[in-house]
Amino acid sequence: FDCKAYDRLWLHTQCRNVTYSTLRTLNSLTGLTDSKDGVILEPTELVDDCPGARPLDVALDSDYGIMGIDVRTVKTPNASKVSSYQATMTSNHHLRYEREKWQGTTRSKQTIKPGGGYTVQTTDDGDEDDISIISDDGIPSNEQVPGEVVIENLLGNNIPLIPATINPFMRQGKAITYFWYGNEKKPFDIEGVRFKKAKGAKVGKEMCTMAMTNPRHCGILHKASKEWRKQYGNKPFGLTYRDTSPRSWATTFTATQHTNIFTEYIMRCTRRNKGRPDGESPPPHLLFDPRTQHKFWKSLSKKVRFNDTSLENHVTYNDSEVPS
Repeated sequence: FDCKAYDRLWLHTQCRNVTYSTLRTLNSLTGLTDSKDGVILEPTELVDDCPGARPLDVALDSDYGIMGIDVRTVKTPNASKVSSYQATMTSNHHLRYEREKWQGTTRSKQTIKPGGGYTVQTTDDGDEDDISIISDDGIPSNEQVPGEVVIENLLGNNIPLIPATINPFMRQGKAITYFWYGNEKKPFDIEGVRFKKAKGAKVGKEMCTMAMTNPRHCGILHKASKEWRKQYGNKPFGLTYRDTSPRSWATTFTATQHTNIFTEYIMRCTRRNKGRPDGESPPPHLLFDPRTQHKFWKSLSKKVRFNDTSLENHVTYNDSEVPS
């Protein structure tokens, strides 16, 4: 998962589509949009200084304004020497990438030159964040828009951004977890993000505060379930006992989708690994012993069958609506 030779853009795109599908299915129940048409994939015209930029992977538009989610697949967290500290270490690993998203440091830090238009280029982590200036002859230059400028523009337009980080163990970061399952009585720990004095730290803290102190951005799955019961009583949201409420459906759907995505990613890496020159060893995470392989494929087959049923019953968009 840390090797740049593998296609992390595919992994990022698939994780983004899971978030998009979940919010589009829940639509107005979350209170963040009036209908499923208010869930928009990678909108433009959000940044005044560069209209072609797409700083949000998924945007939610309603009468209250626009808010967005920016997905980031992160590297494998380091192992802790003390097992009891591993959860804290993993959480801090997520916070690092969330902080970078809020500060704009995952984007370019170069200086803008006057004149010309803008284009979006893909970065190493699969995000389309770097925005290059196009000269009069249509050729992108090496000068790029600083990431903190993009964040400043979003702040000026009152567009909060919530980073959605996910690691290879399919664990999500604090910010997106608070968005899905948070409790308003337990506010998000903004000081715990530790912005310090790095470049973009000031705008990053302002963006974090604007995004995470808004009560509308906290525990939207609980709110969706409450709204569903208010409108439909005890009517099941899904078709099985596992997804009777929007919260239980979303939890099951995202878990099965992420399981399939990361499994497919490993299989894609395995296929690429077969093309390695003789003498090169495969990555350690692909070296399963026969007993582990048997358990792996047995558990996978069950999850895939359940996931196919979940997709057929609940996803309301067409394949043509979500680019691969």
